[in-house]
Amino acid sequence: MKSNPTDGPVHEYFELSYADHLVKNRTLLQSMPTEWQEQFVTLLRQLDDAFDHVDKPKGYRVTAGRWMQLDDMTLGELDAAGIRMDGEEPGAGPGDDTRYHREEDGAELEGHDYAFVPGPNPIRHYRHAYIEPRLQSAVIAANKIELEGGDVMLQELSVGDPIEIEKQTGPLTPGIWEITGFECERRCRARVRRMTEDDIRAAREREATARIYE
Repeated sequence: MKSNPTDGPVHEYFELSYADHLVKNRTLLQSMPTEWQEQFVTLLRQLDDAFDHVDKPKGYRVTAGRWMQLDDMTLGELDAAGIRMDGEEPGAGPGDDTRYHREEDGAELEGHDYAFVPGPNPIRHYRHAYIEPRLQSAVIAANKIELEGGDVMLQELSVGDPIEIEKQTGPLTPGIWEITGFECERRCRARVRRMTEDDIRAAREREATARIYE
């Protein structure tokens, strides 16, 4: 059954938000593994080519900050958000007689409404930062990974087997990963997830218990 592309995975990614744009930080994008960046840039170029015929704005302005309910804002935050509060004595806070108005267009708002409060960006500029990505899942090709011992092949492993990664390997950061599935019959690519400390501890306990009853 064919589905409408506009109701597809991208629509689902935005979930219930009414956001019209997707904003991703350059520092984080450039910190991802090179293989991931290559795939991402390939898709971006496909997107640019597909809609090259569409007129677009010449630029955008992105501002860091957060959305807050009006009743939770301080007077300084209301001022930064461009909201005027009437009906209360200064410093008394919101009450039954409180009225909010958006200075931009004069619209009256309720205390449960949200407004955007500009603030600092906690992520450093891309020229001065690398942030180690902590991927929780990934797909790895057999020819991209070296297993301990050198003579063990990815194809010889099974779902549930752990893989210890000692150095950055494709999208995988150092740590212990668990095979959750395979992408093809020949097991040329494996789906893996990063094991948490609790996962590793539980696996070791199971292994120790199994040895006792051997």
